[in-house]
Amino acid sequence: MGALSDQGARLRMWVFESGVGFSSDDLRKMVEHVRAQKVPAVRTAIVSAADLGFGIFRLFQAHAGDLDTQIQIFRDEQDAHAWLEDGASQAE
Repeated sequence: MGALSDQGARLRMWVFESGVGFSSDDLRKMVEHVRAQKVPAVRTAIVSAADLGFGIFRLFQAHAGDLDTQIQIFRDEQDAHAWLEDGASQAE
C-alpha cells in the first residue's frame, strides 16, 4: 500500500458498504463537485458490492466522462487497490 500513500491526492478510493440512494441530480452534483476541485490526473476507484450501487456509480462514471480523471467502478476492494497501485506505478 506504500505506493498509494506516496501519490497523495492523485489516487482516491470511495467505498460504499451499504445501499445507496442517489438521484440523477445527486450524481450531477457529485460530478460538479469533482470538477470544482480542479485536481488534474486523478485516479478514482469506487467500490460498491451491491448491484444497485454498482449501477448507480456506472452512471456517475458516464456523467464524469469529460473530467481529467480516470474513474473505475469495482465490486471488490482488492480489485480497486490493484487498479490504483497499477496507476501509481505508471506515474513513477
